[in-house]
Amino acid sequence: MFYTNPCRPSGFMRGIQLRPNSWQELIGSEEFGGPMLPIMILTHEHDPDPAMRPPEIAPDKRDELLQSLIAGLTHIYRYFASHRQLATQGPLRRQGPKIGRNDQCPCGSGRKYKHCCATSAPTFH
Repeated sequence: MFYTNPCRPSGFMRGIQLRPNSWQELIGSEEFGGPMLPIMILTHEHDPDPAMRPPEIAPDKRDELLQSLIAGLTHIYRYFASHRQLATQGPLRRQGPKIGRNDQCPCGSGRKYKHCCATSAPTFH
């Protein structure tokens, strides 16, 4: 196995940047942060900033890193299992009474709801 595409781990790291607070605890953890190491090494392997690049990685070492990366993704998935359970909520419910399609729009435009805000409003049941 020989890995030549430097974009994949950097894409993963860009995904992490979407929710940095969620990942900070994992990345900084002595106990759980280990699975992030191969991702970070491979991400910075071709970094434009020479200070960020690790020493050149031999093909056999790259294979080891990739195997660690694959196993690490499973650990990361398990680490966030409790977070996913906390994020699970019941169904969304509207706060006020249901607005009929032919009722006046509550925005005050004087138009029927179906011709005004109904076209852009999400539906909650």
